[in-house]
Amino acid sequence: KPDSPAWLCLNCHIPVQNQRRTVVLGLEGGNVLKPITRPNPQFDPRMRLEGITCASCHVRMDPVTGTSYVIGPNGSRLAPHPVRQDRAYLHGICNRCHNPQGEGITPNLVCWFTTRSEWEAAGEVLKARYGEVRDCVSCHMPARPGRLAQGYPNLPIRNLNHHYWIGGGVPKWYSDYDSLLARGFRPGLTIQVLAVAPVPHDSLAVRLRLANDRAGHWIPTADPERFYLIQVRLEQADGTVLQELRYRIGQTWRWNPARKVADNRLRAGEVRIYQARLPLEGATARTRLVVQAYHVRLKTETAAYLMQHTPAIPDPLWPDLLQQIRQLPRFYPMATCIFRQEFDPATGALLKDYPLSELIQISRQEQGKPLEKREY
Repeated sequence: KPDSPAWLCLNCHIPVQNQRRTVVLGLEGGNVLKPITRPNPQFDPRMRLEGITCASCHVRMDPVTGTSYVIGPNGSRLAPHPVRQDRAYLHGICNRCHNPQGEGITPNLVCWFTTRSEWEAAGEVLKARYGEVRDCVSCHMPARPGRLAQGYPNLPIRNLNHHYWIGGGVPKWYSDYDSLLARGFRPGLTIQVLAVAPVPHDSLAVRLRLANDRAGHWIPTADPERFYLIQVRLEQADGTVLQELRYRIGQTWRWNPARKVADNRLRAGEVRIYQARLPLEGATARTRLVVQAYHVRLKTETAAYLMQHTPAIPDPLWPDLLQQIRQLPRFYPMATCIFRQEFDPATGALLKDYPLSELIQISRQEQGKPLEKREY
């Protein structure tokens, strides 16, 4: 966007200097939109393609000697490069990019999250849940036995923190759904259907329990465009929807100028009861009740805007980038289905409970689907 300082965004998205074609030396007249730059002789186009790479968290420069070193949780006397042990530093480095703070940089660019303050406020909840206060690494990088590097069979087996970062479970590419379960995905939002109570010849009363009993922060956290979409509907066997109610959990923003106007996210440990009443008009013996939920990263309205208005920015490292944006539904997962159960509205009996494996298949089937046919 014309009023977005791209160089500043890159500090988190490709933070290692070798990934940057130019180096920012200062600002012209203090204007954040007019950086003063020089070519970067250390620019490595292959490293740029890695995005958030090992060096983003594990390599730093000594301000005295000007030489770089690797930060590790255990240290090493055998490594071919300098290694410093600093476990506390690594446990806190997530906040560098996942908790940006400050005032709006431009009227339409607001980049601050409250994940850290949400976690700090959840201390007692985490102690009650786990017997201790867990941090980002404890939950998002759990330890598993393995060797520190592939191709070195003589290295000892240790408990190593995995580097999968599943997060909300909406991957960057559709192919990543294939490994989502193996990488440990579980939805942060827990949904339980407490009651399905038919009122004869009138309506169907549905009561849901919605709980944040896994995350140590609000859900969804960070990115203000993320939200949960809860759907309670009556539909026929052919998929025709007779009645539907929707409940949205997330932030609501206006973007010109950027400002938050609502926020109903679930705090750590919070339980919320949602009640819906659906008219039974038109229902038949083949009607079923469907309770379904999506974790939405990008709603279709925003996707349509991106597809239409993203400018052509030449990038030799990603020559087909604009083409992929124009065909966003084909390439980019926008939401993941995290819950679906079906009930007999006449009796309230559970007909089907979809396991995560089937929910992932539902999510994969969104690939290529036109925006107007999506539910979010």
